[in-house]
Parts: sequence; C-alpha cells; structure tokens
Amino acid sequence: MADTDATRRQGLSDRDSLSPYDGMLFVFDREGPHRFWMKDTTIPIDLVPLSDAGVLGRPIPMEPCPGGTVCPEYGPDTPYSGALELGRGYLTTVGIDPAAAPVTFERTGAACGPVRGP
Repeated sequence: MADTDATRRQGLSDRDSLSPYDGMLFVFDREGPHRFWMKDTTIPIDLVPLSDAGVLGRPIPMEPCPGGTVCPEYGPDTPYSGALELGRGYLTTVGIDPAAAPVTFERTGAACGPVRGP
C-alpha cells in the first residue's frame, strides 16, 4: 500500500515484471486531482481511480517510461481519493468493466474492503 509521499513516489518503479494478481493501492488524505507518472517503470500498467463514494473509475492505460525520458502524467479529470495500479488489462481478464456497470468497494480507514460488482 502506498499511503505516504515516499511510497507513492516509488510506486511500482524499478520492477521488471508484475505477477497477474499483484498491484499497488494508493491512498490519499483527501480527494483531489492527483497525477501519476511512470518514471523508471518498464511494464505497462492500468491506473484505476477510486472515489470517496466507493466507485472504481475507468482504467487509464499508462505506458512504460524508462530512465532519462520525459514522462507524461496520468490521471482522470475528476477528483479521486485513491487508485489501484494493476497489470495492463487485469480488470478485463477477471471480467470487471467499470465502464459497463458501476463497481463499488467499501472503504474502512486507510484500507479497502472487498470489491463487488453491480
């Protein structure tokens, strides 16, 4: 879980691979227009925003950005309070499509409860 500035900066950087069920949960103190980048990240990742209301946003594909490169920033246009970084296409693989039907989660403190479909 990335819930400090230092762990959010590190994210999934410096990884050569990501197992199918691995990812990282980012937790922010409040909703806002948080931005992500892929500095020193060599694997494609999907960014899934999480709202305070407990709704998963549409995955945003983020492209690898090896060192020495100017990296683009990613994030939705709406404020959000958390995000999941997952391997590219993971939600599709497990049959979750936030664009087709809302997917909610229960937030308790700094962690999230089980994800459930509509």
